[in-house]
Amino acid sequence: MKLMILGNEKALRAIAPLVGDSDFVHFSEISGAIDTLSKREFDVILLDSQFPEIEEACCRIKEITPAALLIFGVSGEDSWKRAWALDVDGFVPDKIGKAELVARLKAVFRPCTNRGKVTV
Repeated sequence: MKLMILGNEKALRAIAPLVGDSDFVHFSEISGAIDTLSKREFDVILLDSQFPEIEEACCRIKEITPAALLIFGVSGEDSWKRAWALDVDGFVPDKIGKAELVARLKAVFRPCTNRGKVTV
């Protein structure tokens, strides 16, 4: 599974160990992510719920790619409401284990493709 992670270094340190050996790239700014999305295909994009330009990022990403878009680091009712309003494909709570993350990635990835078994 090809993943893109959009968030700051703290977000990357939190999520990278959970995605293990997956093929992923990381961006802390939207411009680099958008440029890469125009050149490469990704299966899932994980976007930090604290990303400063989250609304713009969601809109631009959805215009460019059919990849599943998930918001991660969601905690507390206000954070859930804000994430829900972004009309994304799924949410990853702030406190999550590897098995649950893998299950969530498989769940959003499955409708997008029938390429076979997903490993993370």
